[in-house]
Amino acid sequence: MKTTKTNRQRRTKPPVNIALKEWSSGYMSFVDAIRARKNCLLDMTNMELTQDGIPQVRPGTTRYGTQPLGEVIGVSTFIKVVPSTAPEHYVITMQVINGKGHVLYNRDGGQWTDVGGTYNPHRQVQFVQENNRVYISNGSDKMSYFDIKENKLVDYTSIQTPAKPTVSAKGLDGATVTYRIRVSANNTVGETAASEAALVTVGSYRNSWDPNTQYITVTFPKVAGATSYNIYFGTVAGEEQYLGNVPQPSEAATATVKFVDNNRAALNPYKKAPEGNSTEGPVITFLSATNDGMYGVGDMKDRYRLWYSAAGDKAGNFSPFDGGGWVDINYGGDSIPVCAKPFRDGQGKYAVTILTHGSAGTGDLYHMSFVDQAVGDYTITYPSILRANGQSGTYSPLAVVEANNSLYYPTGRTFKTTGSKAQLINILVTNNITDTIQPDCDKLNLSALSRAIGLDLDGRIAWCLPVGADKNNEIWIYDYSRNGAWTLRWTISADFMWKYEDSSGATHWCIVSENRILEFNKSALDDDGTPFRTRLSLPGVTFDDSALQMASIDMVRWLLLRPLGEISVNIYGIGEDNEETVLLTTRKITPAISATGWDDTEWSTIEWDYPLKASTSRAKGQLPSNEEVGEILSQLQVEFSTDSRASYALNSVFITGKVIPGLYQGDD
Repeated sequence: MKTTKTNRQRRTKPPVNIALKEWSSGYMSFVDAIRARKNCLLDMTNMELTQDGIPQVRPGTTRYGTQPLGEVIGVSTFIKVVPSTAPEHYVITMQVINGKGHVLYNRDGGQWTDVGGTYNPHRQVQFVQENNRVYISNGSDKMSYFDIKENKLVDYTSIQTPAKPTVSAKGLDGATVTYRIRVSANNTVGETAASEAALVTVGSYRNSWDPNTQYITVTFPKVAGATSYNIYFGTVAGEEQYLGNVPQPSEAATATVKFVDNNRAALNPYKKAPEGNSTEGPVITFLSATNDGMYGVGDMKDRYRLWYSAAGDKAGNFSPFDGGGWVDINYGGDSIPVCAKPFRDGQGKYAVTILTHGSAGTGDLYHMSFVDQAVGDYTITYPSILRANGQSGTYSPLAVVEANNSLYYPTGRTFKTTGSKAQLINILVTNNITDTIQPDCDKLNLSALSRAIGLDLDGRIAWCLPVGADKNNEIWIYDYSRNGAWTLRWTISADFMWKYEDSSGATHWCIVSENRILEFNKSALDDDGTPFRTRLSLPGVTFDDSALQMASIDMVRWLLLRPLGEISVNIYGIGEDNEETVLLTTRKITPAISATGWDDTEWSTIEWDYPLKASTSRAKGQLPSNEEVGEILSQLQVEFSTDSRASYALNSVFITGKVIPGLYQGDD
């Protein structure tokens, strides 16, 4: 009898030729494996993107320089300008020594210089360089700075409120009106409370005085440490208005200060006699610096307050009478200022941008700029506050990064960027940049997110975040130079991150991890001697839009670049007898060579049945179809992983076989 072929056997089997060779979209977790883009990756644990969308094992870490003498609670860098030589670069830290916070610095990882201090050992510290000083803020201790030139710490010290003045009148006999005169003292930081009022009764109102023959003289004792004094004048207690300023007498022998008012000075109705003493400086949590001074928020006494200082050689001077001052942001509202960054508004004009923290990740964005207002013969400069569009607050002031002409920051369980768009005029646009990794963002611990940190790495932003933990335990990378590709997760903790340029011009990316100062090093295959696990999972491969079409897989090939150590290749899939994805087979690659160039060598000896080529530059491997892989699959997925000291880059994966027409997953 003649045998005839079945319809299935007679059908032509279309070939399967699938090449996976670039993953420029980076890591994504918002879709299932079989619905993922073919140029994305489903897992990049301890991997990074390089070249044109090629994943490779991230750099390991090695210890950098002399290790801390105590617990590190703050890190930054500063530059010392030395005449006739190149600027010197230093790392400055706050370390807990004998139960107190001490300021220590070193150069190029050398020995620490301890300049002392008695700071709160339980508060995270921020350093900001301005005016040849490194200012220190922690929201607990009074403001201070490290004087770079003098190599010493300087604390802001308050001065005393002036004693009650004495007042005498000339040419003003009579009892028509009684005036109140109060005096305050200024130093380079702020202003004291106004003194007790002195009363003077005169025969005519001030605006009718003859400046040549009618005047009052105010006399009061000098205050140690004062630079000048403010005179306040009025008729109602607590409503005295600013009248004028008199400098501190330069003569040491002069014990008193004198001020004469003959009505030529105009009263300032916007400046009332102060009731508090600000000469010790504000206690600020977050401080930033720019060319026009410093800006600080997180005043524990006034949570809505934004402080600003004078500029240039007066930076650090918060006195309203020397270029500084303060303004409340959203006073009494439902969002609190946590970060102030020198940035711009939607028109491109310079403005200080204030990010606030509301509830459940919400918050507002505000712009502060200075405006001149003419009042009579005077021009008053005051801070103007404008609310920006959208709700875009942050939990994490140290994780707000300015890069690529935008601000990037975590806001609750999303990350956002604030910048401009050509089609939207005069406003800043806030966009969500974590749509593709939202399942991972949902794991962030909001109660610990205030300690998150961020760093611009020239085309990438690195954030260390508390992921299901009460401290920073994972580093996530956002690659804005590659259209917003994400890379995560790097399983290493970091309390602080910074870039340091040493004396040779080399740049070091450093972190404080478990109180060790480490730097990322491309030649290191572990983290300070401890191997880290890697996993690289490719998107699922299917053979039609339904993801149910069966195919006979002949071969899975891959090409690794510069492989070192033991690398596992795992093939997952759904076969005829499987309902869910299962591990079909696994192979281990163990190149016994080091990455020293790009020349090829002969086949290395590998203890498994299938050929593998290993060289100083690359390793090729393939798995033919057999009983382990399964001849017929509806889905296939490839994964690479390491558990010991290893490194590689994945160049490509190529899958060949034939589609079986009419055969679908679940058919009998």
